[in-house]
Amino acid sequence: MNSGRVKFEVQVSKANKWHISDVLPTEEAAKRKADELLALKDTEGVRIIKESHFGSDNRRESEIFKEMKEIDKKEDFSITPVDDAPLCEQVSEYYETQARTTMARVFSKYLEKMEMTPLEMLHSHKSLKRALNLDSMVPSAVDKIASLHARATSTDSRKRKDIIYAAIDRIAARAREIDSKPLPELKGSSLDDVWAQIDSKVADENERRYMANTALVRASVQWTGWLGKMAELLPMAKTLKDQRARDMVDEMMSDILIAKTVIKDVIGVSKHMGDAIMRMLDLVEGKCQPSKFAVEDLVDLLNVLFTAEGLPRAKKFCSTVSSAI
Repeated sequence: MNSGRVKFEVQVSKANKWHISDVLPTEEAAKRKADELLALKDTEGVRIIKESHFGSDNRRESEIFKEMKEIDKKEDFSITPVDDAPLCEQVSEYYETQARTTMARVFSKYLEKMEMTPLEMLHSHKSLKRALNLDSMVPSAVDKIASLHARATSTDSRKRKDIIYAAIDRIAARAREIDSKPLPELKGSSLDDVWAQIDSKVADENERRYMANTALVRASVQWTGWLGKMAELLPMAKTLKDQRARDMVDEMMSDILIAKTVIKDVIGVSKHMGDAIMRMLDLVEGKCQPSKFAVEDLVDLLNVLFTAEGLPRAKKFCSTVSSAI
């Protein structure tokens, strides 16, 4: 038999059915193709069928290779609908508390899975790029927000979409530009020192604020999970002297406390729903007593800071969470 009478079908498994991907003349080429397909995240399995022909009617098929694998289930990062959203006309407004709160709610499934704050997403080029590369999350959010804006202003939603996308492009470009620039490091230093170094080099107030937030985020994206971020932020809040630095910690803590389960994870197990609400209210008043599985150090710090009004925005969000349960 000559090689012209043999061919190799490379088949891919999709939804438990085999589909022909390629028909190749050699076994070597078929195996290379199989390896390429197996490297793809959504490939369930690959097999190679060798098809040999004898004369015009006689044909024999044999499976010479097969490999199946577990595929990663696609995460549900669909948006959470909201009833209103701030009308941001300037790019700078997207960084403000009200806009970030909306982002935290709209992107709650994604941000809570990643344990990432909107402040971090906006100031970290890598984090923002990862979010923008998701198939439909950001476009779905833009469609929803543009529709809300259009109804509120009696304008065309397409115009509002263009405005929002232009802002996203500028936010992404800004994060990309600063990504390669040296900034004061928070490690071994303090936010007060970070601000002092930036003040000595940059005149524009908005740019100083952006650089300081980016310096904080460069550190915070390395902290593990919500509780890890809180464990770093709360001791800072007790010692900072520069009001701008204290405000930054307050803003990031506010972003964290929007997440549904954070406060419950901090204060520990409650006997019942009523007990949980009372303990959250006690925390807002600075008199929460740690219970089983509570993170006692964080409870103590929050008690002190909330009593002293050291985190006014975070305290407000904590109060909102307790009233919403």
